[in-house]
Amino acid sequence: MPAPKKNTFWRQRRKHGRDLSATSEFFQETSDDYFQWLLDNPIIVPDKRLVNGKLRTIYHERIHMPTLGGYLSYIQMSPQTWNNFLNREGFFDALSAIQQQIEHYQLAYAAVDVFNEKVVSGVQGLSEKTEQEVTFITHESLLKNGSAYQKTEK
Repeated sequence: MPAPKKNTFWRQRRKHGRDLSATSEFFQETSDDYFQWLLDNPIIVPDKRLVNGKLRTIYHERIHMPTLGGYLSYIQMSPQTWNNFLNREGFFDALSAIQQQIEHYQLAYAAVDVFNEKVVSGVQGLSEKTEQEVTFITHESLLKNGSAYQKTEK
């Protein structure tokens, strides 16, 4: 259906785009709401166990792991907009406090085996460093030693 003739409804709109008039209090309130939502909406995990000789399914409630991406999804904000707010004056302290609170929950719950510590370390960018020493065998060293295996004495 086309718009009626002499349509002036477009003049009623004073601005275009999304409302970016959020305050640091808005972020703090929504982060509290997000953490409460995580507690109120647990994940139901089935666990099969042998009870009295019969295989039974027992359901456990697990809390969602809080993530920055989950919080941004909860408040319907893109990561780019979040970064723009981080660079605005007066928002850095509130937003970094939210990030620290999310990291604290992740590490605290991983410490008591609520979350898988390998998943948390991957999310947080923590990794176990392992060093490996690699020795390349060249054609010249084969001719010199007569074998690909080298004996080293310590």
